[in-house]
Amino acid sequence: MHIEPGVVDGAKIILSYATAAVSLGLAAKLSADTVRNDGGVTALASRSVVTTALVFCFFEVLPHYPVGVSEVHLILGSTLYLMFGAGPAAIGLAAGLLLQGVFFAPFDLPQYG
Repeated sequence: MHIEPGVVDGAKIILSYATAAVSLGLAAKLSADTVRNDGGVTALASRSVVTTALVFCFFEVLPHYPVGVSEVHLILGSTLYLMFGAGPAAIGLAAGLLLQGVFFAPFDLPQYG
């Protein structure tokens, strides 16, 4: 997000879609592991809701700095991973970013995926 359309060439866009597909597969595997080993669907859902809310707040409250054609947000991803686990952290990061886009930057949503 925050990268103007047309700045990144087509080959890199295809690579970004491949990276997103692999990331989605890994998040699904980590979520399945959480369901199997750490308390079931309820635990995954509750942790994911909490991480989503935290990521949304982090995007809006914590500082972000322009870097090149994009910007860097302090989102405390490692802290979320350590506190809630990999599956819920992955879901929370994706959902929090989506919520931030829906409410504050809908013009960036075509680049979300």
